[in-house]
Amino acid sequence: MKKYKPKPVGVHPMLKNLVDVPTLLQRAYDAHRAGDLATAKPIYETILRAQPKHFDALQFLGSINADQRNYKVAYELFTKAIQINPNFAHVYSNRSNTLREVGEFDLALKDIERAIELLGDNVDYNIFLNASAVAHNLNEHEKALEYCDKAIAVNPDETGAYINKGNALTELHRPESAVAAFTKAIELKEDYRPYNNRARLYQDLQQVDLAIADFDSALALKPDDAQLKFNKGICKLMKGDWVEGFEEHEWRWQYSGFRSSPSADITQSWKGKQDLNGKTILIWAEQGLGDTIQFCRYAKMLKGMGATVKMQVQQPLLSLMSRLPGVDRLVASVAESGIHYDYHTPMMTLPMALKTTQATVPYADGYLTADPDVSAMWQDKLGTKTRPRVGIVWSGGLRPGQPELWMINARRNTQLHRFDIFNDLDVDFYSLQKGDPGEQELELLCANGWVGPNIINYASELNDFTQTAGLIDNLDLVITVDTSTAHLSAAMGKPTWVLNRFDTCWRWGTIGNTTPWYSNMRLYRQEIFGNWEAVFKNLYTDLAKLAKNY
Repeated sequence: MKKYKPKPVGVHPMLKNLVDVPTLLQRAYDAHRAGDLATAKPIYETILRAQPKHFDALQFLGSINADQRNYKVAYELFTKAIQINPNFAHVYSNRSNTLREVGEFDLALKDIERAIELLGDNVDYNIFLNASAVAHNLNEHEKALEYCDKAIAVNPDETGAYINKGNALTELHRPESAVAAFTKAIELKEDYRPYNNRARLYQDLQQVDLAIADFDSALALKPDDAQLKFNKGICKLMKGDWVEGFEEHEWRWQYSGFRSSPSADITQSWKGKQDLNGKTILIWAEQGLGDTIQFCRYAKMLKGMGATVKMQVQQPLLSLMSRLPGVDRLVASVAESGIHYDYHTPMMTLPMALKTTQATVPYADGYLTADPDVSAMWQDKLGTKTRPRVGIVWSGGLRPGQPELWMINARRNTQLHRFDIFNDLDVDFYSLQKGDPGEQELELLCANGWVGPNIINYASELNDFTQTAGLIDNLDLVITVDTSTAHLSAAMGKPTWVLNRFDTCWRWGTIGNTTPWYSNMRLYRQEIFGNWEAVFKNLYTDLAKLAKNY
């Protein structure tokens, strides 16, 4: 390594005879390069007390703080360095990395692109690689692909750019090219990441056996990785191997992204082994609203085992769940006073604990009921029925704080204009759509001359799931994308037709138009990735039959 040669700098007059800045900077730099941050950091700080605008001390101290995850401090130091020298590319690159770590992806992309602009023909591999990662974070996948190709042109023997390229191609729905990119990364270096990413792609393509093989290869390289084990478990569930699948589903607790247990005492955790007779068990919600609706059915089974059953659910479900059989006490928070229990279990552990198979799913005919008074109110509001009443949902709610779910949400959703195919059917349609952008889509289409069937819209009155259940109780059928409304309708025993994306959720399996979870549910699967046209043609045929035979 060449000896670092700092530029001559002026020293604050008061410290002129006390601080030898060039010597200190060289000492700090040498320690920094050797990984001795504990030595380098206070020396940089000493230099900055002597000369607060020392460019090198600012940028190097910023790098140390970034490495130590002091991102706010690192950002401030990089910003001061840029104010002193706005034409030094690598400080922009480092600040971009810091911004990316705190989720400020727009600003991160601006900084990395400024670094690329300043470097001209001298951009290195890592800067192009980081630019591709930031573009991916922003769902700008064409731009991410462009930066991957530039990184590969600089260094075709590094794996990272091929992995990022595979990710971009996956999101651009170019699966064959994505598989080729991940495969190239594997050929260059055996690394668990491309195996994992290729497995996830195979999973989306419903090539479950290939996905499991790749997860096994990834686990051979990283045998203690909980997320790899969890992902493999999801594939097992998709394949119909529920016993092993739900066992491996328990690995979700070993990595971030899932809420923690309400009790640190693992002896209180119930996984089917302890006798519940005369005991109190707390069942608690862990994931989405639809998951809670699907798996709350197990409360009645635990009650039948002699337990006193307490259940925690999300606030929007509290009123609806008050009529759930088998529950002795219902709460919105386990922090409420007086919540005593002998054991606790998250809802989605119950299929594993009770050894559920496709042949033993409990209460598939329905287990939730509408409030009779609310149902009667909707009956009066809707008036005399003269033809089939069909509720529709075309869009799941947008989750602004979870950008990693935006692309999945976009694939899950369909477009309201596709329902115009039903214009000639003798059916009354009711919107069950809640939340934007779905509600806005209906308003805009109606304002601009909607040519589809009349859609009766009571969205403003569907303030909670109790109201939605009351309206569903007065319908003949619900047609919906894969949302919590699908679970609600089916759990009420209502005929429910689900518009199912090609890269299906594990719970619906990969084949067939029925599901063991709900006997009244029919799945309308995409046969081609992203193609809703054929799905709606099949829907039209079946809905026309229903209307004709009404």
